[in-house]
Amino acid sequence: MHLWRPHKQFLIILSIPWYGSILANGRDEHGRDMLGQGSGGTRRASGPWNSISSLAAKFLIVTVPLLVACGAIFSVSLYSVKRSELRDDLISSMQSLAIRQSSVLARPLYNVETELAQALVEAMSVTPELVCAEVMVELTRTVLSWPSPGCVQGRAEADGILSVPVYHEGKLVGALSLGYSTLIGEAQLHHEMLRYLALTAVSVLVTAIAALLAFKLIIGRPLHRLLTAIRETEQGGGQVVLEWDSADEMGRAIAAFNTMSAQIAMRTAELTDARAAAEAATHAKGEFLANMSHEIRTPMNAVLGMTELCLKTELSTKQRNYLQKSHNSARALLRIINDILDFSKIEAGKLSIEEVEFVLDDVITHVADISMVKAQEKGLELLFGVDPHLPRRLIGDPLRLSQVLINLIGNALKFTQQGEVVVSVEPDSDENGRVGLLVHVRDTGIGMSAEQCSRLFGAFSQADSSTTRRFGGTGLGLAISKQIARLMGGDITVESQPGLGSTFHFLAIFKKPADAETYAEQASALAGIRVLVVDDNEASRELLETVLSGYGCSVAHAASGEEAIAELRRVALAGEPDYDLVLMDYMMPGLDGIEAARRIAGDETITTSPIMVMVTAYGREEIMHKASEVGLSGFLVKPVSPSALLETVLGLLGRNLPTASMGSELQAQAAPTISSLVGARVLLVEDNEINQELAMEILAGAGIVAEAAHNGRDALAKLEESRFDGVLMDCQMPVMDGYEATRAIRANPVHATLPIIAMTANAMEGDRERCLESGMNDHITKPIDTSRLLSTMARWIKPAHPGLAASPLRMPASPVDESGGDFSSLRHIRFEAGLRRAQGNAGLYARLLRKFRDGNLDFRAAFSAARDDADARAGERLAHTLKGLAATVEATDVASRAGVLEQLCRTNAGAAEVQSALDAVCGALAPVLDELNGLLGEKTEPAGENAVGAPVSLTEAAKARLAQVAALLQEGEADAAEILSEFLTENPSLQTALAKVQQKAAGYDFFGAYDELTTAAKEWGVSL
Repeated sequence: MHLWRPHKQFLIILSIPWYGSILANGRDEHGRDMLGQGSGGTRRASGPWNSISSLAAKFLIVTVPLLVACGAIFSVSLYSVKRSELRDDLISSMQSLAIRQSSVLARPLYNVETELAQALVEAMSVTPELVCAEVMVELTRTVLSWPSPGCVQGRAEADGILSVPVYHEGKLVGALSLGYSTLIGEAQLHHEMLRYLALTAVSVLVTAIAALLAFKLIIGRPLHRLLTAIRETEQGGGQVVLEWDSADEMGRAIAAFNTMSAQIAMRTAELTDARAAAEAATHAKGEFLANMSHEIRTPMNAVLGMTELCLKTELSTKQRNYLQKSHNSARALLRIINDILDFSKIEAGKLSIEEVEFVLDDVITHVADISMVKAQEKGLELLFGVDPHLPRRLIGDPLRLSQVLINLIGNALKFTQQGEVVVSVEPDSDENGRVGLLVHVRDTGIGMSAEQCSRLFGAFSQADSSTTRRFGGTGLGLAISKQIARLMGGDITVESQPGLGSTFHFLAIFKKPADAETYAEQASALAGIRVLVVDDNEASRELLETVLSGYGCSVAHAASGEEAIAELRRVALAGEPDYDLVLMDYMMPGLDGIEAARRIAGDETITTSPIMVMVTAYGREEIMHKASEVGLSGFLVKPVSPSALLETVLGLLGRNLPTASMGSELQAQAAPTISSLVGARVLLVEDNEINQELAMEILAGAGIVAEAAHNGRDALAKLEESRFDGVLMDCQMPVMDGYEATRAIRANPVHATLPIIAMTANAMEGDRERCLESGMNDHITKPIDTSRLLSTMARWIKPAHPGLAASPLRMPASPVDESGGDFSSLRHIRFEAGLRRAQGNAGLYARLLRKFRDGNLDFRAAFSAARDDADARAGERLAHTLKGLAATVEATDVASRAGVLEQLCRTNAGAAEVQSALDAVCGALAPVLDELNGLLGEKTEPAGENAVGAPVSLTEAAKARLAQVAALLQEGEADAAEILSEFLTENPSLQTALAKVQQKAAGYDFFGAYDELTTAAKEWGVSL
């Protein structure tokens, strides 16, 4: 058993490399557990070995166990050899001892001298290797032993027994047995082996250190240099070259790296050049798209305008068919162009989302106005519903919201042949000052399968290949809408079944103004009133009920005129509370709304007639006339917005809004803007007198000190004389336009940071970019929107002396001018929008209408004279002026037709085309002037107005303009002819009186023109 102890030590030593391999490969239980756990619980194929980051450490882990194993093998082998030699030497010495002792014992045993023999046996104990000795006396058969008595125990402890016979003179007299042990020899051997082990350990350590140093010298140093070079390459250090003369594997690796580094440097240079080229191409693409946006839209608008005008003339069936298809194709092409431009912006990451405050009703109304035309063409019911618990005002991008809604609704209308499209808007979330706007667009169209829905939002894709052929489209609209929705913090999803229609869900996140209130919070005055909703469309009834219930009304339904009459009779006969209000749809099967209202009014059973309001989307003027004949109290146009419904019903009930009226709400919205602009000094550069008066009124109402300049040159002179906090710059003006004036202003370092805001009727994207390119800070379009004007000004203009000219907005309570005229008689002018543009100031609006009427009484003659003028652009400017003025007073039909005329003049169209467009303008202008004459009274012509020398009444602005013309004529300036032509365009009543002045100025007889002008002025009693 004692022989196992050293064996066990050597086995432990031999197990070191084996256990090291377990650690390296993770093969034991703990190692397998470690192998199984990677980051995030992921199973990994490698163990702790890969976590060692140093090759030197790995080299030691491998080398040291190998050295130890070699030393252990050598030690075990040496031990085995030494132990074998020890045993052989011991047996040989025992045999020699036994032979010697047998010869010594021979005589005593023969003579039977037992005591002597015993003494000789005991004397052998001096030999340390012996553990027992025994002599069998043959003659007497006695046993002599050491230790005595017997050596049973000694035999048990002996490692070996050696027996030899004892002879005396050839006769066997006994036998000698010796028991020996290797313990003492092995102890000496162990001591010697320990010395060997110590020497081996020292040798292993020295060898490991030497090997490590050699490793670092031969492998580590070049490898470190290689790693450093790789890091430099990764960090963009260019080509890195390593010098290494060795031709071994490391040398070949470094040579391969040098080659790779050279290739990377070359590829990097190529990629840099390619990136620069790509950026240049992207920039060129952006410029191209910006230019094309303007260049394509301009002729497209002309095509659309001219075909629309032509469609309103007398045409044959074939001609109308051709023109209608051309018009529809042009509209489709314009939509495609818009989609491609938006998609290009999305691809370039240039599509941005603005954050401005807007009224949700305005967006819904705008979308409805655009979409309703297509719905009516296809005979579809287009319904809108807005949850009354939504905030009325939101902060976000109303233009992009409109774009998504128009795309979704247009898509629904395109794929719906019969039935309805229902748009419902409701809150999705309301927390942390943000509200989720959830819009559902449901149609009864062709529907889609799940596989078709999965491809729906991809660019240039539709539900299937046949869809494009049947319905048209590029497949970009929904892709763009989805990207916009994501930019607005939401998304677009769809639910659909073939043949059953589709429902699109659009979610967008908006901020809420601090003082935002919901529609329902404004409607406490409607709480408790009883309303009967009469409509054959169930969805329409439900949408109206949602709004009215949110206002606290008690709502009942009727699906036809007959049901409405029956319900009103039932209530009267049962003695139940009467209905306060009936909302009557116009288009219903059987009894239409007009006939149902007539029967209700004449029904004797219905003792108390409720207030009846007609709700329709068709034939507004005709239906309003019929409604008034049967005693209907009000009129609502679909889609019915919550605010329009609220204001109409409260007005009919004789109640007031419990919170803000139109004027006070506008003032509340504008208050933050006004407060930041109060005291600002602004230079208004505007050549049109009506636009100038409107802008001056708006600015004065906001507490802004404004001074007017009539053109760019006049503006430069005023900037030299006085200091201003900002400039509002018209773009199209005589003498010097806004672009040239802005460049001249920016050329002066004193005005390098002066805010200049464009204020122009040109609303194309290219026009905005042209303004910014010339040095302007921002761009707002005419007709002037008060809130947008003030908010844009507040963004750029900071008063040097704020608060010095505070002046509250004037907000009259009713749309009546100073003379008591009622604007509601206007049918060809959107007086409600015009009043809002005049900040609710009825007096200002009446003056604007009067000036518009007086300045355009004979537009045809003024335009014809302008076309004959030496200035080729005189006619274009006159049409542009009419377009802007008509848009300002909200004579939208006149404005659109004047825009077509302006475009034709700009593109030098043929005389026939211009004449046709002029006829269209005059045809739209005539009823407007007739209405204004009825409202304002006929214009009283000054005596002798058209004759030189007769009394002429001139405004101060007109006198200033004539004085400017006179000064230019006296100095021989060629600009005098252009300014005079512009002046006569704005004042056509003076065309005859100043005809000679204009003729001589056009012929470059400036001094003769000056004499004619001063003569005429003296006869008028005007000092120039």
